[in-house]
Amino acid sequence: MTSIDAVRTTRWTQPLGRTHAVAAGHAGSSTVTAWIIAVLPAAYLLVVAGFLSQGLGDPLTHSLIAAFFYLAGVALAAVDEYVLRSSGQRATASPYWALLTSIPYLNARTSADESSKSLVVQWVAIGVITLTGVVLGLMIAA
Repeated sequence: MTSIDAVRTTRWTQPLGRTHAVAAGHAGSSTVTAWIIAVLPAAYLLVVAGFLSQGLGDPLTHSLIAAFFYLAGVALAAVDEYVLRSSGQRATASPYWALLTSIPYLNARTSADESSKSLVVQWVAIGVITLTGVVLGLMIAA
């Protein structure tokens, strides 16, 4: 490594023990998969609302729908990491964070990237999850 590379590269250890390096001027980090992860709760809300409007309020059905969206979020996090690495970004969040839902994954992704675009995705996800919770609460109360 040359002295210029040493100046342009920063190393740190992320939670879960992975050491990464990020070079100055890395590829952009706003990916389609991150935006899909951010709006998954709204998609879940639409599907549940559709089932409720058809009179299909079975708890097993809702559990299966929730499991599908949860697993889709985990799979999309793995795809997101692959897309980021393919575009040349060396520091990425571990997709294992998605096991705790989308907010911890997007937070770890933002911390690894330190980009304002990732921060926007994270705040969109927080807003979508908050609104989804409010709307589901109103639907249950009605």
